[in-house]
Parts: sequence; structure tokens; C-alpha cells
Amino acid sequence: MTDLLVRPAPGRGPAPPGPRPSASSLVVAAAGSAVAAVGFGLLAVVVPVVLLWALEPQEGPSLAPALRAAADLWLSSQGAGLRVTQASGAQSTVGLVPLGLSVLTAALLVRAGRRMGERFPAGRPRQVPARLAAVALPYAAVAAAVAEASGTTSVSAAPWRAAAGALVLASGCVLSGACPWRPWRDGPLLLAGVFRAAAVSVLVLVAGGALLAGASLAVHGGAASSIARETGSGAVGATGLLAISVCLLPNAVVWGVSYLLGSGFSVGAGTAVGPFSTHLGITPGVPLVAALPTGRPPGWAPAVLLVAVLAGVLGARVGLRWVEAEAGPVRLRRSAAVCSGATAVAGVLVTAMAALSGGPLVRGRLSTVGPSPWRAGLAAAALVGLGALAYAVVVALRRRLAARADERAAAELAAIDLAARTGVAAGGEVADGDEGAEPPGVTGSAEGAGNDPIAAGGAPGSNAGGAEAEAEAEAAPVADGE
Repeated sequence: MTDLLVRPAPGRGPAPPGPRPSASSLVVAAAGSAVAAVGFGLLAVVVPVVLLWALEPQEGPSLAPALRAAADLWLSSQGAGLRVTQASGAQSTVGLVPLGLSVLTAALLVRAGRRMGERFPAGRPRQVPARLAAVALPYAAVAAAVAEASGTTSVSAAPWRAAAGALVLASGCVLSGACPWRPWRDGPLLLAGVFRAAAVSVLVLVAGGALLAGASLAVHGGAASSIARETGSGAVGATGLLAISVCLLPNAVVWGVSYLLGSGFSVGAGTAVGPFSTHLGITPGVPLVAALPTGRPPGWAPAVLLVAVLAGVLGARVGLRWVEAEAGPVRLRRSAAVCSGATAVAGVLVTAMAALSGGPLVRGRLSTVGPSPWRAGLAAAALVGLGALAYAVVVALRRRLAARADERAAAELAAIDLAARTGVAAGGEVADGDEGAEPPGVTGSAEGAGNDPIAAGGAPGSNAGGAEAEAEAEAAPVADGE
């Protein structure tokens, strides 16, 4: 029982004590890691823009607008939001986060946190916040400086908002990289099974969403190229559309996940895209929009919900098999606990992905873009939980039937063995009784011989011979007397 609740991490012990690093070396190394993360993230956007700007004619736009556009795109990946001011003075906020660039930035920050954890390991838990702040605070300061430098009267990001978004992103990623503990590997056994099952279920959903989005984009590839040609203005405009489309690919994958869950998503107020109904209006001029389905969904569209059920089945299979490999067969109650926990974790993860993948694009009709987080989370919990619990119940029933079959087989074998032993004992008793019996015609006593004339004489007619012998014996004394 205790093995299921508390399990030490394999191969992990306390880190050997080392020399205590100085505060100045820690601050310098952390600031360098933060600046490197910002630099690589900006280069991923700036380099393509600069290369295509170099191909523009000399009378084309200057480099400054292209660099500002790249910086604004990077700030959007931090969740800063862009304030757009139109010529009429109307303002709107672009809150849609390009998750492609956010994933790249998160990977850089996780790597920075891992390196900080290796170079400056925290000997005590209270030292963790200091190492976390040593990277997150410089990163947030650099993000605020980028927002201040790239802002214009038409497009700008509030420095405080950029700093807040960067601080949250950096704190989570650096903590994930610096902390060696992983719940799916080092946690208690049942908790590890829960996280493994949830991870597999979410990965199956993401794979299904990516397949759906990729297939739709491949089918409507011509329309996407037309949108790029019509809306692109020069190399800078085409580069911006290309960068936005690439960075929005993970968003499209999450929207595909929402489609598989049945909750769907919206591309503006009053619109809905899902397997049960589709209503579209004015859509933004982005090539990815061409992949949106139009018209009434086909009759087989609701069948895509089975992907989420399959995700729950596969997740429960992986999680329960891992728990059983570590602790032996698990009863239905514990299997249901693992499946329920995995369902809750999967629902929370899907809710977070849906919340990050959507947001306002401009004020007005496009103020709501993306899936509804709570609807997607509830749908994921319901469908994944259905598949996971169904798998647990089926496995329990199969084991019960197999146990009963084994019991019947054992009972039959016991009956056959008992019958065999009873037959051998009966045969032994018969053999013991036959050993003292004499063959027919053979007497075993003189009394029997006297009563049986045949036995006394040895043959028929022996009774007459006996009478003659008696007469001779009586005549003998008379003769002797004469």
C-alpha cells in the first residue's frame, strides 16, 4: 500500500556539496542567460525579415519598420498585446498570442533554467526563488525595453504589460528547467500514473488536431496562396504574413483539437466552426484562414469525437500498465482513481491551451477568435474520461472473467484428480481381497474334506472303497482269535 503512495526517485540522491557561488557570479550568469533567450527569440523573427528586405528595391521601405514589426511579433508571443491606433483615432488591442514563437521562447528559457540549475544548484528550497528571480527579472526588464523602443503612434505595446507577460513566462519556464523533480517520474506511484495517462491523452489529441489542421490546409492550399498574394504588399508584407502564419500553426492545431472535442471555435463574433454546425462571416486576411471549413459539415463529422475517446483509452492503457509494472495488478477502485485523475489533468491542460490559443484580433467583429476555454476543457474531461473509465472497467471485467475461468479449470482438475485417486484406492482393495482366496475345487480345511465325498476320496467311487476297508478291519481281530 505504501509503495503506491510514496516512492523514492530512482537513482536520485542528495547532490554533493560544492563551493558556494558568489552573488555577483550568479547575477551575471543569470542576466546573460536572460539576454541570450531574448536575443535568440528576436533573431528567429528578425533574420528572415532582414534577408527579404535586402532583396527589396532601393526605393523600398527602410529597415526600421521591418525591425519594429519583428519586435512587435515577438512581444505578442510574450502575451504583451499590441495596441493598434487607426487613422480615425479608434484603438483596438491585438491579444492573439502566436504560440509558435511562444514555444520557441519557452524552450530557450527552459534551457536557461536548466543551465542555471547545473551551475548554481540550490542547496535549500529557500534558495530557489533567488535563482528564479535572477533570470526572470532581467528577462522582463529586457522585454519592457524592447516594447519601449519598438513602439510607434500606430502600433505599440505597453512596457508594463510586456514586462508582466515576460515575467510570468520566464518564471514558469525557468522553474521547470531548474527543478529536477518530475511528477510523472519522481512522484508517488499513483500520481505518476495519473500524469503519464494525462500526457498520453493530450498528445493523442494534439496529434489528431495537427492531422486535421494539416489536411484541411493541404486541401485548401490554393486559396491560402491567393490570400497571401492579395494581401501581401512587397517583401515586408509577404514576410509578415509568412511569419504570422508559421507562428500561428500551433494555434491552428489547438483549434483542431477543439473541433475534435465537439466544442469548436470561433473566428469572430457570431461565428462558429465545429463538427455539428459552421457559420462564418468576415475573416482576417491570413493564409491559415483558407483552411477553415465552409458550408454544412458532412454527415461523418460528429464521428471525430471518437478521437477524444480513443485518447482516453490509450492514456489509461499506458498509465495503468505502468502502475501495474511497478506494483502488480491494481484493483478497479485504484484504476478508477488513476483514470479520474488523468481526466482532470487532461481537462485542465486542454483548458489552458484553449485559453492561450485565442484572443481578440481587432475591436469589433474579430474581438473573439479561438475556442472557448471552459467548453473545450469540459468536453475533453467528458470524452477522455469516458474512454479512460471504459478501459478500466473492461480490464477489470476481463480479469474477473479470467479469474472465474481459472477457478473453474482448477475445480475441474481437482475433480479429475480426486476421481483418479478414488479409482486407484478401489482397485487396491479388490486386489487385497483376492490374495487370500483359494482356487475353485481346493479346500483349505479337513472339515471341508470330510463333508465333501469327492474331496475325501479324491475321485468318484472312493466312497465304496472306504466301506470295504472298514469291513476288513473288523474281520481282522476274529481271524487273530482263531
